[in-house]
Amino acid sequence: MRLLLLSSEDFETDYKLTSIGKSNIKYLLEKLEDININYIYSSPLRSTLQTISDFSNKRNININIDYSLAEYNYPINSYELSLDELGFYNFNEDYYSFLAKNSCYYPEDINLLKNRIYNFITYLSTKHENDSVLLVSHNTVINSIIHNYITHYDINTLYNYGKLTEIQLKNDEYKLLEY
Repeated sequence: MRLLLLSSEDFETDYKLTSIGKSNIKYLLEKLEDININYIYSSPLRSTLQTISDFSNKRNININIDYSLAEYNYPINSYELSLDELGFYNFNEDYYSFLAKNSCYYPEDINLLKNRIYNFITYLSTKHENDSVLLVSHNTVINSIIHNYITHYDINTLYNYGKLTEIQLKNDEYKLLEY
């Protein structure tokens, strides 16, 4: 599986993109333009959906919304989108989140986060062994994904907004590429 990680753009406390975040999306889309992507998975938070929405529509790839990719700084019901709000995004109505909504813990410690991410990536690597998968999430979650595969990567490193990273498996070793 080719795993691409895209962090949401700069956002406000209610998980809406800031004006800077909205203007940076064009640059992100250019980075994705020449990359073959078979599936998109996203956190259910507004900022991630706003970050990937145009690309999803342009490529006609439905977004699989998964609670595994959410950041749990607040209780999930305090920022979850309604079905009407989700209708603005090209989401896959037939996809059921790997992590059930009622399995989301707040507050979540780093060990719960790492375990949640490990289980989700293991599931994806089995389901999409020969595919290119784009995950759209948040800095903390992406840090955890990278740390699970790149052992020398410092989990306390601040992962920048709007960054695209790829993890490739070659000869049983993971390689980190940043765009």
